[in-house]
Amino acid sequence: MNQTTVAPRLPSLNPIRKAMAHLSVYAGLSLVPLLFVGMYLGLRTFWFDYLFFAHLAILGAALAATVLFFWRIVHRAELSILVTLGGFLIFLFIIALESSHPITSRDALIHHLAVPKWWLEAGKIVPIPWHEWSFYPMLLQLGFTGLMKFGLVQWTPLYHFCFLLLMCGVVASFVLYKTQSYDSACLGFLICLSIPVCVKLASTPLVDLGLALYMGQALCHLVYWTEGKRKNSHLLLAGAAMGLALSCKYNALLACLVAFVAMLVYARRSGVTFGALFSLSFICISTAVLVYFPWLLRNATWTNNPFYPLLNNLFAVSKSASGPGGLSPLAQRLMLYQENWWEVLSIPLQMLFLGQDGNPRRFDGVLSPILLFALVPLYRLRKEPWVLFFWIFCALYFAFALLLSSARVRYLAPLFAPAIALSAVGIWHAGKLKAGKFAREWNLGALSFALLWSGWHAGDMLATSGAVPYLQGTESAQQYLRARIAEYPAIEYVNRNVPEGSTVYLLNTGNRFYYFDKRVFSSGHYSSGQLLRWIKEADNADFLTTELRNRGIDYLMTNTALTQTALSDFLDEPERAVWNDFQTRHLELKYVSGAFSIWQIRSGAGQPK
Repeated sequence: MNQTTVAPRLPSLNPIRKAMAHLSVYAGLSLVPLLFVGMYLGLRTFWFDYLFFAHLAILGAALAATVLFFWRIVHRAELSILVTLGGFLIFLFIIALESSHPITSRDALIHHLAVPKWWLEAGKIVPIPWHEWSFYPMLLQLGFTGLMKFGLVQWTPLYHFCFLLLMCGVVASFVLYKTQSYDSACLGFLICLSIPVCVKLASTPLVDLGLALYMGQALCHLVYWTEGKRKNSHLLLAGAAMGLALSCKYNALLACLVAFVAMLVYARRSGVTFGALFSLSFICISTAVLVYFPWLLRNATWTNNPFYPLLNNLFAVSKSASGPGGLSPLAQRLMLYQENWWEVLSIPLQMLFLGQDGNPRRFDGVLSPILLFALVPLYRLRKEPWVLFFWIFCALYFAFALLLSSARVRYLAPLFAPAIALSAVGIWHAGKLKAGKFAREWNLGALSFALLWSGWHAGDMLATSGAVPYLQGTESAQQYLRARIAEYPAIEYVNRNVPEGSTVYLLNTGNRFYYFDKRVFSSGHYSSGQLLRWIKEADNADFLTTELRNRGIDYLMTNTALTQTALSDFLDEPERAVWNDFQTRHLELKYVSGAFSIWQIRSGAGQPK
């Protein structure tokens, strides 16, 4: 049997490592009951508050164990404490600074904060039929809901950061297990904490770090099981972690499938019998499904499709107003950016060196060249089959993700933990050259490079976000949002002037729903799709007006240029005539701010039937 040598027992650290592993999973599991309480008892009940605070207590215990583990490895490592503790504190400070300004993240405002806000307004977890993102698995949003209930929305980015800190502990624990080196464990922890994309995500209320934590933890426990005494406890933790990853984001469906394919190769290379492999599959899969089941049940109850909106074509728009319809994400990239196949094949390297926040062409995120050291452990494939396991997982997931979604760094969250662990182990192996004479200097140099690279990008991030001037009081929260969200003045007009009970249809406005205090409606990412279908079905402007009125829509808020482009591209001449007649006779312009206009459907026009 080809099996790697297991690290010797570390009596003083093993209890902490075990506590980290269990508590991080328990923290995720403690969120699950909030779904049922919120759906059936409501969000204003004692039970929701009690379970939420119990979750915070478990999460706090997991964080305490992680910080204690880091403290212990720092003091046992040969690296400079000034660099290790200094780097840790500096990046904690940067994340705290970047979390302090008003939230402007598009996805947070469209989905991750908007849906909990609507739940709280309704008093319970309810379906939002027009908002397909609200049917996604939303484990971390249950935590956001609890914080927002107590007026702590500004703490939601730091809540997301907690899952990064837990992932740092998972990575460092695994690296210590594989290398028996406190230096390399420190490397793994601090590289994970400081990678620019992780710093960016940790200061934003999203869910990607929860997905990254639990997929990384699942992979590590599969290695522990394969190389250790094959205790079922590792399989239960791996299965629970996979179920929690599935509960965070649909990307985990692909990640779990790829993980099992990679695990089959790894298990056979490690001499796992078919009986043990069957036991692994049964325990792991059944545990993952059990943890994930509440979200399947919720969607099946609400829509008759447990994976809604996946596997559901009822809401598909064949043509979009903002992108080349019918093309795969990879084909869209080739067409939009005029890239050739060599440039596509070099995307992994480009991500390491050329990433840029906010620029989709540059992958909307920043990694680090330090991850190139993930290549080094490949020379030990025969002696350490776990390297093949991690590499198969990373390569397959990256390839499928590139084909199925946009090439964005954030979408690669399931790869963060295994890639960083491979890199830290690779740095450690490189330091063993020449009998390890310069291992300490080498490890310190690699860590310093990683921290300086990430610190440089963190400085750019702070400068771009304007967090420091905001904290200095040079502008109010409202001024900050007006300067960074183009439609925010129009949102303020809606909140001040639209009557209670009226609904505003948002057309190509960016869909930052969270900041609207009045009822809004949209039809998806390219939000003119539903209106285009109504126009195509309408015989005249009166019919279109009636369709809108029947749905309670009293106002339209439009990005004028994008809406006109959509109408021109996807309507024929008679259909455009219907729209022009509707706009002339039934709409009254109420407000204009830059590219955004607000229209009211005239009183008495198209009264609901």
